[in-house]
Amino acid sequence: MSISRQNLTIVIVTFKSEEVIHDCINSIGNGIKIIVVENSNSLEFKNKIEKTYKNVECIISTKNLGMGGGNNLGINLTKTDYVLILNPDVVLEESTIDELFIASKIISNYIILAPISDNKYYPNYQTDKRQETFKNKESSFEVKSVDGFAMLINKKKIDETMNIKNQNYFDENFFM
Repeated sequence: MSISRQNLTIVIVTFKSEEVIHDCINSIGNGIKIIVVENSNSLEFKNKIEKTYKNVECIISTKNLGMGGGNNLGINLTKTDYVLILNPDVVLEESTIDELFIASKIISNYIILAPISDNKYYPNYQTDKRQETFKNKESSFEVKSVDGFAMLINKKKIDETMNIKNQNYFDENFFM
């Protein structure tokens, strides 16, 4: 099965992110399921988000799980094969999700894909060569690691390859 808006869930972990979350959600649009994991235990935040956006479910964690734990909670609640992890201050360009779909067809055997940031100082990836930054945005390429503020996870492939369904996708020892 290939990736589509119906087979994708977006997970956003927040902690008192009222000032930035709306720009993030609005840049996604309303055709994709979004799970927001709020680490501050704010029912007011949950109610406002769910009232404002019909495609958003806000989960209140019982304690501040950090990014790793919050992402694990959100991912384990998804029912789709693909999960796009976003930080709450990320604002996607209009074509970002479609470009990820295209890249997923070109690189079909991926576990993680990440869009390139337009900020050359924070491109959202690391290569083996420290001086090499900001590759050609028009083609896909392999990197050593992604920074993680925006990354598409092939959950189905991870589950099949590593047999970790409903386990920890992120190391919870890393709080941020």
